Amino acid sequence: MNAIKIPYNKFRYIYPPRPELALDSSNLPDYESKGYLWQPKLNGDSLLIFTNGIETHVYNRHKKNFKKEIKLESSFHKLHRETITDEKGSATNKWMVLVGEYMIKSKRNEQDLVWNNKFVIFDILVFDGFQLLGWTFRQRMELLDRLYGKDDMVLTPDGVETLKFLYTTPIEDVFRVKTFEDCIPKLWKDLIKIDMYEGLVGKRADAPLENGTTERNNTASQVKFRKPTKNYKF
Repeated sequence: MNAIKIPYNKFRYIYPPRPELALDSSNLPDYESKGYLWQPKLNGDSLLIFTNGIETHVYNRHKKNFKKEIKLESSFHKLHRETITDEKGSATNKWMVLVGEYMIKSKRNEQDLVWNNKFVIFDILVFDGFQLLGWTFRQRMELLDRLYGKDDMVLTPDGVETLKFLYTTPIEDVFRVKTFEDCIPKLWKDLIKIDMYEGLVGKRADAPLENGTTERNNTASQVKFRKPTKNYKF
């Protein structure tokens, strides 16, 4: 890992990686064998959380404060994690930055229930007070696994169910998207049946995180496949 140590010890905005290349789903089999990891693409609003456990800032992907009402905002500081280095074992409130999707468009889940006011994490850009520059996408997903676990069981009125595309977190109504490596055409077919998913994003597993100083970063290592709508073919 060729990490670059850039300290992040106070709030400043970082643009998240974003796929620009959109392809028709007929190209999926070609990309499955090219070293990509795959995440379901949710139909919500992009949201970044900058927090040190005390101070929290919530922004969209355009470097603007997130203007829509966020019912979870008071809980976002609870997502803070860090490696404790204080000799007394006390929290030192080092900064972290999470990227995800805030679900607020009244889209429906697998049970055809409206799935609003949920936050779904899909990347991490800062941890322990340093930008994760040089960390590959796979390494960042492994870090999220360590920070929040991989529990995908939820209690419903019908009993315990396993979430197919999401992990839960210790914070109510905050989830993490699962990352997949194979059987991608079948994954696509299963996803597009569900209203709250737009499709898939492929992210090259070994692509290092770039410095998010502009909106266009990490674009060469990501590709998106979306189900057709009235606004776009794919």
